[in-house]
Amino acid sequence: REDLECPVCFVIPKSGPIYQCEAGHIHCKSCHPQLHECPVCRGPIGNMRSLMTEKIIAKLPRKCVFAEYGCFEDEKLPEEMLLHEKCCNFRLIKCISVGCNEDVPVSDIVDHCRLKHHWKVSDEVDTLVIFHSNPLAQHQIIRSFVRSPKNAFVLYLTRHDQGFISVYVSIIGSRQDIDNEEYQCKIELTNSWSTPVGNLNFT
Repeated sequence: REDLECPVCFVIPKSGPIYQCEAGHIHCKSCHPQLHECPVCRGPIGNMRSLMTEKIIAKLPRKCVFAEYGCFEDEKLPEEMLLHEKCCNFRLIKCISVGCNEDVPVSDIVDHCRLKHHWKVSDEVDTLVIFHSNPLAQHQIIRSFVRSPKNAFVLYLTRHDQGFISVYVSIIGSRQDIDNEEYQCKIELTNSWSTPVGNLNFT
């Protein structure tokens, strides 16, 4: 493994291209643009690739790219690790709060929105969100999370200027986590005297 490390950043490249000097010393694609001479022998550097090193690294078990954010997944072959990284609970996603462009690990998105954007968070799956639709108020918005032992649900209710209300429910997680689960959402509509006027159930 030490022989496969880039001598500049001391990290084994995860993918090609991997470059080498005329003497065969390798370095990674991230460090390549900054180099004008080989960091080992000070020889000239061009764009010569080390194809054999690329082939070896392609067969080398590696850690999850999100290990620095808390993933402790065991090392896997590259193809297997790519499948894990697509649904890793520590993968980075764009913050779902409007106007925030931060990349946040999936596992931290609830706390990020709670602390930075003051979203409401409930740990009760059978939660109650009260939304008063005031005809004089325009574009009212309620954003909140409901956390279950396995997943987090995003509730997003909006009263639009045109007078209608939209309700969005999303799951924060991976397809692998929810394929064998079933969830039901119930929305009740009441008038100002708390008299039921309609309801909607969906699974």
